[in-house]
Amino acid sequence: MKLIKAFLNWKQVQYPKTHALGALLDLAVPYQPDLESFRPGLLAMGSYAVEMRYDDELYPTADEISAGIQVARELQQKILSLLPPQKTIE
Repeated sequence: MKLIKAFLNWKQVQYPKTHALGALLDLAVPYQPDLESFRPGLLAMGSYAVEMRYDDELYPTADEISAGIQVARELQQKILSLLPPQKTIE
């Protein structure tokens, strides 16, 4: 998920080119331990990153889509709250 990669980039952490959300979260949690609370939701979405592109049977249900969107929104709010405010150019 790009949000986790953005956080790792901000913390100047090298991360692999991967869709493995658990592996990315493993790198982020030492810098922000409360991100661990997102693990169950992220792991539930993990198979959709690559596998569903190749197998229509793996397509998520409407409930799974809603849950994934909710996790993504909450993670976005959390990560944005951690970043320093943007400086405006005058």
